[in-house]
Amino acid sequence: MIEVESRYGVVTARGHAGYAPKGQDIVCSAVSILLYTLVAALGDDVIDLRLDEGDSMVKWKPTKVTNTKAGVVNEGFRLLAQGYPAYISYKFIK
Repeated sequence: MIEVESRYGVVTARGHAGYAPKGQDIVCSAVSILLYTLVAALGDDVIDLRLDEGDSMVKWKPTKVTNTKAGVVNEGFRLLAQGYPAYISYKFIK
């Protein structure tokens, strides 16, 4: 299972979905593209980044604009976890 945690200024994703064999896992692919989308949307506001297989973290300067951008991606994580609850968990920590 992939565990995604988000709070203002940081998103972490740890683990493997196990939905399908490596290279065919749509849940892992979806998490990866959401993380890459977050990095692209935040641009120069990213202050720390680790995108490793099974252990990723994106940290940014929390502002109204960056938190709004991150909020859109967080909605993607929430929807993914809702659709595939056996393979991904999502938690937003205030």
